[in-house]
Amino acid sequence: MDASYTHVFARPAQAGEGPIAQLELEITETTVLRHDSQSTKALKRLKGAGVGIAFDDFGTGFASLSLLQKYPLTRLKIDRSFISRIDRKAGDAAIVEAVIRMATSLRLSVIAEGVENAEQEAALIELGCLEAQGYRYGRPMPASDIVGRYLSSPGTSLRSSG
Repeated sequence: MDASYTHVFARPAQAGEGPIAQLELEITETTVLRHDSQSTKALKRLKGAGVGIAFDDFGTGFASLSLLQKYPLTRLKIDRSFISRIDRKAGDAAIVEAVIRMATSLRLSVIAEGVENAEQEAALIELGCLEAQGYRYGRPMPASDIVGRYLSSPGTSLRSSG
C-alpha cells in the first residue's frame, strides 16, 4: 500500500467534503504484509480521516491474529469459502461463529461474503452476522446500472458534495 495515495481520501475528509464516512477500503493480508511499515502508517492516516478499513478474505491466508490488533481495521470480511457450506457443515459454522465473536470483542463489524441462498442467510443471522453480500442480494453490474436500480425510488437522490 502506497502511503502517498492517502491524501486522495484524507484531504476531503478533513475538509468535511463528501460522504467520507461512507467510504470503506478493502485490504488483503498480501497488501499489508508486502509493505508492512508503509501500510500501517497509511491505514492509520486513512482511519483517522474517517475512512473504514475492511480486512478482505479473512481466514484464507497465513496472517496471524496479531494483525487484527496491529492494523487499524473497522471490519472483517469472512471469506466465501466458509460461507458456501455454512448451512451443511458444522465445522464451517463453528469457524464463522468464532470469527464473529472475536471480531465483536475487538469492536470490529463483520460481513459475510458469498451468500447465495436463504439457508446461508438464516445460518448467518442465527450466528449473529447481520451484514452479508453475494448473489442472494444482487449480481455484479456496471456502475451505470446502480443508479437506476438502487437510487431511483422516491426520496432518494444523489447530491453533489461541492
